[in-house]
Amino acid sequence: MGLKEEYEDSVKEIKTDEYAMSLGEIANMYKEGDLTIFPAYQRYFRWNENQKSSFIESIILGIPTPSIFVSSDENSNWDVIDGLQRISTILEFMGILKKSDSEEYYEPSRLLSTKFLPSLKGKYWDKSENNIGPNFRRLIKRRKMGIIIIDSSSNSDIKYELFRRLNTNGEPLSIQEIRNVSILMTNDYLFKSINNIITYEPFINILNMSDKKIKKQEDKDWVSEFFVSLFITADEIDTSLDIGSMITSKLVDIAKGLSKDEIDTIIDKFEKTIDLLNGIFGKDAFRKFNEDKDKYIGASLQSMFEVVFNLTYNQYNYFFKNPTELKKIQKSVPNDDSYKNATARGTRSVDRMKKIKIYVSDLESKLQE
Repeated sequence: MGLKEEYEDSVKEIKTDEYAMSLGEIANMYKEGDLTIFPAYQRYFRWNENQKSSFIESIILGIPTPSIFVSSDENSNWDVIDGLQRISTILEFMGILKKSDSEEYYEPSRLLSTKFLPSLKGKYWDKSENNIGPNFRRLIKRRKMGIIIIDSSSNSDIKYELFRRLNTNGEPLSIQEIRNVSILMTNDYLFKSINNIITYEPFINILNMSDKKIKKQEDKDWVSEFFVSLFITADEIDTSLDIGSMITSKLVDIAKGLSKDEIDTIIDKFEKTIDLLNGIFGKDAFRKFNEDKDKYIGASLQSMFEVVFNLTYNQYNYFFKNPTELKKIQKSVPNDDSYKNATARGTRSVDRMKKIKIYVSDLESKLQE
């Protein structure tokens, strides 16, 4: 297929529309459920009170603001895919921003003093005392914001691609943050299940991960890779790709086809695997065992997680009956040539994933001998 044909096919797929809408209309769409933002995705809380107040000031003064990008489904419902911070700031100030999976609302925000309107300090939307007043409420509701609508009714992948591209400039999202929203848009039950599992106390214990790594969401990254590893073979891992993008793309594809029952089945076995590892190893589950010193050393390693957790999950029944065999294998992993080759310095993460996938399969084969 040549460039002209590729262009024509792509133009047919990507349908957009754009027009201005008042903030009052946007607020009403949100209240009626026709506009969805994802409160479970907390990126918009990166804005501090000064930034929120400055944005409200810009609206009052009529200073142009960037357009909001939304995707439209087959029922003409809109999902916000870029502009979450702006939309949520407005809704929070109005006192109508709902908490995730709840009928409760966030506490209406109070404005701070701003550069051009210092008298905004302490003002609320409509509290009985110190509110912004009906004139300014009307003014804000009548201000307009550009809305760019992407038709995703025929191809849901378009909104994921747009979201990724829109968040590669400015204050970029991390790979895991992009993955969060992509999965939330695709299968919110899987998103919630992953969020729940990383708060499971025995899992926190065996991960033995630093606060710094947890803040960077490395725990969720490990779980995301695990889910992908369940559904692909070593041959299906394309080592020409960046691992972060590959995991996100594969996980989105997997999420599209997973039912709640299937997710529950995986999570149930996941928890059983956690409990088994916690009972045998505790905080040492993914640390290296040093034979010379006869003790575990260093921090928990993702490569050890990829070997030990996947092996235990796949062969749970065997190791449940033979825990001493699991302990023997776990201690021997750091000295195994296959593991050393997979984790050698300079090895790309995606290459490591493929090699460890093969290594785990070899370990499983030996259990059958």
